Amino acid sequence: MTEKPNNWMANVHELFGGDCKIFTSNKSGGVYQLHVWVKDEGMMFRKSLRTNHLETAPEKGKEEYISTTARVNQGE
Repeated sequence: MTEKPNNWMANVHELFGGDCKIFTSNKSGGVYQLHVWVKDEGMMFRKSLRTNHLETAPEKGKEEYISTTARVNQGE
């Protein structure tokens, strides 16, 4: 299956083997966002990482992903 190009996502980087993505968008002004698909809820979770720097965005994305999956596993 081919993936559709996302015109609103730029600078996309996958983390944890594609389980989550960090990216910027035209509307974000260069600020990185985290995008996580939560299977149990059938919903997409998106949060600003509040950084413009690619050097710090993956680390913040990993921390937020771990925090999010922990909350899902606890039933929150």
